[in-house]
Amino acid sequence: AVVSTQSTWGNSLLSRIMKILLSLLISIAQSYDYTSEPPVKLLTAKLFGDLYPTTDSEYRVFSTGEDHEVDLSNRDEANQLPPEQLVLPPGGRAVFSLPINKD
Repeated sequence: AVVSTQSTWGNSLLSRIMKILLSLLISIAQSYDYTSEPPVKLLTAKLFGDLYPTTDSEYRVFSTGEDHEVDLSNRDEANQLPPEQLVLPPGGRAVFSLPINKD
């Protein structure tokens, strides 16, 4: 009878420890969801020169690629990235004729 009491006590202790660990894991997982809030833009990059579009561009003379829409994240939208991109196949190329302004 003593042996069965010890194994029951051991099982209940193990059960309590497992419940505590499981509840701790669930609470950590719920508080770790940092992607649910939109990002905050803290920095702005100033580029030198003018930016020209690559997709559906009047400056594009030749391309072996295709224009594709891009799924932008909130961070990409905050950085004002274009919603489309030119995708070149391996070994592909694109030729652009860009205006040059003398400053």
